[in-house]
Amino acid sequence: MAIPTAEEFLGFPVGADRQMADWSQMCAYFRHLAKETDRMRLDELGLTTEGRPFICMTIAAPEVLADLETYRGIQKRLADPRGLSPAEAETLIARGKAVILHTCAVHATEIAASQVTMESVHELLTRDDEETRLILDNVIYLLIPSLNPDGQDIVANWYRKTLGTPAEGSNQPELYHKYTGHDNNRDWFMHTQAETRLCVAVQNAWHPHVVLDQHQMGPEGPRLFVPPFIDPYEPNIDPLLSQETNALGTSMAAELAMHGKRGVSTSVIYDAFTPARAYMNYHHGVRILTEAASCKIATPIDVARERLQARRGFDPLTANKDHPLPWTGGPWRLRDLCDYQKIAARAVLDHAARFRGRWVRGTYEIGRRAVTRRSPHAYILPPEQRDAGAAAELCDVLRRGLVEISEATAPFTADGVTYPAGTRVILLAQPFGAYAKALLEKQTYPDLREYPGGPPKNPYDITAHTLPLLLGVNAVRADRAFEAALRVLPESEAAGWPGAVAGPDNIPAAGGSAAATAKAPASASGWYQAPSSSNAAYRFAFGQLAKGGELWRGADGSFYMREPALAGTAPGCPVQAVEDAPAGAMRLRMPRIGVYRSHGAPIDEGWLRFVLEGFGIPYRTLYDRDVRGGALDQCDVLVMPSQPAAGIARGLPADVYPAEYAGGLGDLGHERILAFAERGGTVLAVDQACDWAIPALKLPVTNVLAGQPANAFFIPGSLLQVLVDTAHPLGAGMSRRSAVLFVRGPAFDLKEGRAVARFATSGTLLSGWALGIDQLLNRAAVADVPVGRGRAVLLAFSPHFRAQSRSTYPFLFNPLLVSAAATE
Repeated sequence: MAIPTAEEFLGFPVGADRQMADWSQMCAYFRHLAKETDRMRLDELGLTTEGRPFICMTIAAPEVLADLETYRGIQKRLADPRGLSPAEAETLIARGKAVILHTCAVHATEIAASQVTMESVHELLTRDDEETRLILDNVIYLLIPSLNPDGQDIVANWYRKTLGTPAEGSNQPELYHKYTGHDNNRDWFMHTQAETRLCVAVQNAWHPHVVLDQHQMGPEGPRLFVPPFIDPYEPNIDPLLSQETNALGTSMAAELAMHGKRGVSTSVIYDAFTPARAYMNYHHGVRILTEAASCKIATPIDVARERLQARRGFDPLTANKDHPLPWTGGPWRLRDLCDYQKIAARAVLDHAARFRGRWVRGTYEIGRRAVTRRSPHAYILPPEQRDAGAAAELCDVLRRGLVEISEATAPFTADGVTYPAGTRVILLAQPFGAYAKALLEKQTYPDLREYPGGPPKNPYDITAHTLPLLLGVNAVRADRAFEAALRVLPESEAAGWPGAVAGPDNIPAAGGSAAATAKAPASASGWYQAPSSSNAAYRFAFGQLAKGGELWRGADGSFYMREPALAGTAPGCPVQAVEDAPAGAMRLRMPRIGVYRSHGAPIDEGWLRFVLEGFGIPYRTLYDRDVRGGALDQCDVLVMPSQPAAGIARGLPADVYPAEYAGGLGDLGHERILAFAERGGTVLAVDQACDWAIPALKLPVTNVLAGQPANAFFIPGSLLQVLVDTAHPLGAGMSRRSAVLFVRGPAFDLKEGRAVARFATSGTLLSGWALGIDQLLNRAAVADVPVGRGRAVLLAFSPHFRAQSRSTYPFLFNPLLVSAAATE
């Protein structure tokens, strides 16, 4: 019986106008294919965030599939060549296969590459031509047809619901991943999401030579981008990988030209700086990104010539060496995208098959260089850390990236400093030492301009990712080699820390750290104290409040309790007996938290929910209609995640979206929030939401950065130093000098209220890139401003950004606790 095509199975052609398969349809088709062929196996790797199957297909010649473990072992051995002789390496290189991992649809509205895999897989399983045979014999093709199955169904359901309405082809009025939305491909070093961890497990098992990551972009630029990337490259990426990326991308562009595809561009728009999107670059593989111009999901569009716009120095109407065949406008439909993406993917497989030996040898050469690195020698994690749970999380992130972590069994000296036994050491001369170095060091992003003296070039993502600063961990760089008695920690120990262990699957249930129980000594008075210098203390506090436990908080930020049983369950918190709670301690109760959620689906709101749920903090989602309807009467605090002011005020357009989704807070919602604050409520406004809150709540505050042109002030995602008033209840639990991740945010001049944190006047830029930084020096970064009997708390940054900036979580948690506290 012939293997059915996707069209025969689904009842419509792949890429047809106004048609898309949902996840259940795609899974059913691929499962059917797996039963009918000996060229493919299908594995369900686990479940997505919302419980759908996450699948990976392995396609190769039958004899290759029968011996997969042997080939995986070859790849693993070449990636770590320590103890491997040149002769042994040559034998493995001669036998190994090129390994290609192909991922699609991480951004669920970008459907073309995923949909067309049904067509391309059928061809690989049924054709017997020379090119197909070459691929099957020389390549192990790992295909994850959707990195975001939950999102695929969200998009498919909305698209089908709105067909024939003004909303046809519009963005769905919710995030297309429960927590991360478009940020789900910025999770490639923190690994907070189920889908990220499942995909990384495939990469860790196979060390693929190429990860083909297919995306879509707006319709006004080129029809398809393929590498080379533009500068800057992250400096820890092996030069061989950047050159292999260039070679493969150029080969793909040539293949597209062979098929007469216009509008294909290289060396534009996209850089290769952040590891948040490029895990494979530090694990001996190249990332090949394709970005196709979008239509309206599956609805055709017509792109007029004048709509084709220059972006980041690229003009889609101009021919040049990187863009020799411009596309000048016209009809553009899903089938066009499918064709471009299908040709590009096939070109990767063909290149890998023809140059199998070179790709396999590359893994060995990169590994050989990695294990002979000389400088810097190591990073050192002293055992005394302010937050043991954060140190455990840092180790867990590195462990998930296959980084070896060692522990000193005796005191040693490095760069003139003596460290005790128990110190953690990350030697950088190891197979994936570049990954550790990229995450542990401070970034210096180059000052790139559109033209000499002109405005800055936008980086594609943020410019800083220094893990010790994000987590508040002391990590010391040791440039020179040193002698030390070290033992490599087994995986079971590498993710832990004395007094703390990382939370399950590094969710720390979404960003905190679960830690080992500390038994408190007996207290004659019955009082116990738990300092708030760790995020685990907040997990404990909210957990006990949820159980109805009694808690107080002193002026030093410490939590106080009277129940010995309560003290014995403080996870990761050092608990000690004390004489009494200090005078004036705040009696805590569980705050009634409202989280504002616009139908415009701001990403920051999703990350906020992720962190709150991870810490066991109950909240209520409030849409515009809820705020207008008086739901704030049941809240102590309203959290407004980062979102442009216009989106908060006006929301989605009524001429496109159904009435239940259209509009923003409007005048009535504005009045409700103002009244809520005036009668004693707390409004916590995050980053961009401050631009709405300042005028709406009539705050005597100025955003001093408002209206600044980019060539005068530009900080597109950098770690900055702030000075914190730790005696203020909103600054409790923070270090006096702390790092915040600032992404094009505000800075405040206060006529009334109190600055809980100010941008430092010197040493302000800790990591990344900053232009015009003098304009925010000594300005308020966290402000506490009275509004009637209540208050507005303004944050110039997102304290929960991507669940990465964990050292600033107290700036989120403190306003929540204070909103419902009473002084005794």
